[in-house]
Amino acid sequence: MTDYAKVSARFLYSKNSDYSEPTIDTNNLTSPTALTPDEWEYREIQADTGGNTVDLGHFASVTAICVWNLDATNFVDVQFSSDTDANTVKVNALGFIALSNIDVTVADDLILTADTAACECLVAICGT
Repeated sequence: MTDYAKVSARFLYSKNSDYSEPTIDTNNLTSPTALTPDEWEYREIQADTGGNTVDLGHFASVTAICVWNLDATNFVDVQFSSDTDANTVKVNALGFIALSNIDVTVADDLILTADTAACECLVAICGT
């Protein structure tokens, strides 16, 4: 018997607290250039124990970032390259974080560092 698994993530961004009239809804994307913000990136990345960098340099500005940890046992530390260790956010196993209205420049690359073993993560970034 074959087993199947699927991870589906929906990125939703709205200025309204009830998420009505979303600016970005990945369930309804027809053209990423039709969105405001008008740039977005969604990809899977492996976070290693030595850290992996997600380059933000192709954005003019970053509006929101979501990181999902797909590993069932290990956590992932998330930080921006300009921050100190005191500003690291821990994403528990099978957890996620969503950051919006963040004060990040495109020079502040995102760094994902796994705890004891490499972890697969999904990363969604939107900006201009």
